[in-house]
Amino acid sequence: NKQKTIVYFCDESHIRGHNWFGVGGLAVNTGRIAEIEDEILELRASHGYGGRSSEIQWKNVSARRDDIHKAFVDLLADRVTKGHIHVHFRFTPVFERSAKPDEISRAFYQLLLHRVGRFYCEDSSIVVRPDNGCCTEYLPKMLVGLNNDICRKFNVVSSKIRDISPLNSRSSHLLQLLDVALGGLTSRRNEQYRPSPLGTPKEQLSLYIQQKLNIDDISRNSSMRSRKVNVWNVDPH
Repeated sequence: NKQKTIVYFCDESHIRGHNWFGVGGLAVNTGRIAEIEDEILELRASHGYGGRSSEIQWKNVSARRDDIHKAFVDLLADRVTKGHIHVHFRFTPVFERSAKPDEISRAFYQLLLHRVGRFYCEDSSIVVRPDNGCCTEYLPKMLVGLNNDICRKFNVVSSKIRDISPLNSRSSHLLQLLDVALGGLTSRRNEQYRPSPLGTPKEQLSLYIQQKLNIDDISRNSSMRSRKVNVWNVDPH
């Protein structure tokens, strides 16, 4: 049997001025990427965002632009339900004003070790595509150590993460898809928004994301068997 290849997109959110920051991963089989990208392009065109010039991100949610972000969430939830996409979220408490770059790099490392390693390395080949920036520039240098740790922890015979290469989110619709979901859920983890249908566009969308992904309590950890949607809160003690 030919080994399947999974692309694991990852991003960070709320790294400055919040009590919790988030890192997230979106796993997709390479055989599904083209059709999902085409679906996103159709969505963008139907909402007046044809072309790649306008990046869809959590930070630019507004009343005027709410529909395209909501459409992104609907697409993500549909693909998760079908098993075409898995999404994983890791929330870490921040004890100073901002999370430090090495702290964020460690969070990414732990996400890759404990989610990619646990869920995919036994039967898949993986390439990792983090959003580029100062928080992810060290990840390619960690590849050998990460694979060694995965082999030891999960009794994998050979290393399965082939490559880690940061990617500009402007050129990746799937990174933008993750950005919207991760931003909304990290906002909820920070208890920025009341669970009210009458709130701001970000309040409404953050609650919508949680509901569409069937997350009952953002502060409660998912079962380790939950691949499709997995929430991991780091214990500060």
